[in-house]
Amino acid sequence: MTLASLSQTRDSNGNNDDLPVQGKRIDRALRHSLKELGESALNGIIFDLEGQGIRLSDEASYYSLKDVESKLRVIFGEDGTALLMERIREYL
Repeated sequence: MTLASLSQTRDSNGNNDDLPVQGKRIDRALRHSLKELGESALNGIIFDLEGQGIRLSDEASYYSLKDVESKLRVIFGEDGTALLMERIREYL
């Protein structure tokens, strides 16, 4: 099984938050989920994520959705992150 196919696999609970997803795919999902905010806001959020070690522009980087969620919580808090993660999961 390749890393790319792992992101399509779910664990026994139907959850794939611990499995690695390519940073580029997360970037696309984030941009799609937050497109209403505009390019400047998106770039600011991505900049904040990069400052926390999540490099979405690096094709060789893989992150679990749990990792991304914990970083987004710093930016958006609990409720905002829950809504955003729901939208990201739907996109992926």
